[in-house]
Amino acid sequence: MANHIKGKLLTASLAGIELAPFLWLAACSPDAVTRAGVVVPTQRSTANGPGAPVQKTAIIFVSNAAGGQVVGYSEKTLKPVAYLGGPISGPAGISVDRAGNVYVANSGAADVLFYPASSSLPTRILNDSNWYPSDVCVSPTGEVAVTNDVGGVGADIAFYRKGEINSFKSISSSVFFRMFYCAYDAVGNTYVDGQDYYGGAHVGFIAGGGAGNSIADLNIDGIGLSAGLAVMRSGDILVEDESSSTIHEYQADSNDQLRTIALEAPSNYFIATFALMKGEKLLWAAVSGPAGNGNDGFAQKDPFPNGIPPIQTITGLATPLNGIAVTPADLP
Repeated sequence: MANHIKGKLLTASLAGIELAPFLWLAACSPDAVTRAGVVVPTQRSTANGPGAPVQKTAIIFVSNAAGGQVVGYSEKTLKPVAYLGGPISGPAGISVDRAGNVYVANSGAADVLFYPASSSLPTRILNDSNWYPSDVCVSPTGEVAVTNDVGGVGADIAFYRKGEINSFKSISSSVFFRMFYCAYDAVGNTYVDGQDYYGGAHVGFIAGGGAGNSIADLNIDGIGLSAGLAVMRSGDILVEDESSSTIHEYQADSNDQLRTIALEAPSNYFIATFALMKGEKLLWAAVSGPAGNGNDGFAQKDPFPNGIPPIQTITGLATPLNGIAVTPADLP
């Protein structure tokens, strides 16, 4: 995302587009239930008692900023099952909270769209304090953080209290010329990655999230072009290097690198970002093709921490890809 999103956002002109309603297109059994007009397939489990519903198949949401699309794919069928609509313009990073609500960093409109679980349209729009929100993340208590990639004119991270549409604080740093992705840990601390003025990769730490007042540079080495970012249940930090299609794991309380996880990508393709799932045993990676604005992108499910070979692939995605998230969410 780091090398590609800014130029694409400047040409995006899809504000106000409304895609098809949020449809669950996977085969629905007679036991399907209806919530707010949305058919939600359920499964029956004799292990949990006769007729007991169990968690539905995972949905993988992928965003394409240039094309103005956020589409959800069934992990079971690898087919589209959800289309998010509303005033989408340059959708970038995506986040899913513990309740299954979906947040989309709407870069072309300088806001964040909030979609309740299983809804096709946003019911809340968070006003961004800056331009080009590149990612959004949600804390265990519902606080929301939004990174703004506005190199040279005020890159920052803005914080919102649960349920509110206006930020109560924004934090910037002279180290970060650009900000890309963000992530919360289990106790509400916030991490952010980005670049300095010379293109060097950095990862920052904000103690207490919105309760903090500054970004501490973790002085992490070994990253060429920082992209996706996640915090594991152990507290260790995962930073994706777009330049080498690798994920680097760093110890929580230091900048010591623990391991490098290689992901598989064709020549001239790049991995934009990733999302963990299934108790940190799997991840989904968004892979963009070299052409851009074509249907040469794909999402692949990889074992974690082994990384390769991919287990499943969703092909034919519009590029460049800018965000990926999985519901049910796999959070620390």
